[in-house]
Amino acid sequence: MPRYYKRFWDESRGDSHEDWGTSTWYFEVGDDRYASRQIEVYANGYVLKYDDELVFDDYGGLAVPPFEEEEYAEFEISASHFERVWSSTKPHNRRRWLARRSIFARSPLRTAVRRIASLVFGAVPGIWLVFTGFQLLFFELRRAVGRDGALGVLQQGFELLVGFGWLILGALGVIGLLRVSLQDNFASRMNFYLLAAGLLAIWPYMLRMLAIYLDSPDRTLDETLPGFMLFLLAPVVTAFIYLVGMVVLYTRGRSA
Repeated sequence: MPRYYKRFWDESRGDSHEDWGTSTWYFEVGDDRYASRQIEVYANGYVLKYDDELVFDDYGGLAVPPFEEEEYAEFEISASHFERVWSSTKPHNRRRWLARRSIFARSPLRTAVRRIASLVFGAVPGIWLVFTGFQLLFFELRRAVGRDGALGVLQQGFELLVGFGWLILGALGVIGLLRVSLQDNFASRMNFYLLAAGLLAIWPYMLRMLAIYLDSPDRTLDETLPGFMLFLLAPVVTAFIYLVGMVVLYTRGRSA
């Protein structure tokens, strides 16, 4: 259950914004003792806000060290107190970032294009690759059963564990593609992690399936490579485009 703290800082920032004056800090801290939301209210009226969507910018960012319960016990406040400050203040560091995000979310054409592109060129090929991964794991499992000796079984078991790990990452990537296709605001830290996992996981399957296709006697490189690579690269390219889009949005937002 989150805990909330309020602490006054009787010093200036000590940087180019030193004229902002002293500040009061509000923290929402999760069970892991790390800040999930943070508000900084300065003497000149400026307010900075950070959360999972805007973790850091040119002014600062979420507090990194874990919060010691004993140290902050005397500064604890109620959840309603924190929410009242969060909802009643306008962040100086998020004005242009929020405006760009809302403009992007309000555009029906951009939303429709993004959803169609992610589903057709990303999620559908990605789902196919995940099912292909299941087939490969099943094939490896049958080989493991037929192996003789403890060493052979251990080796095949290790290969199965590695393959299962890559499969899980690939499935997370597909979830990320589905999320960005359905959400109005796709630029979130969770989507970034999911798509990054998909990008990491998809390469072993691409190389494995490419080797299987090229080893087939009734196929030649000239006949199979262009279409096969296009189909396999579709979710990779789509995920990469979204990752770049998120980085661009966050970077432009930090210049606010």
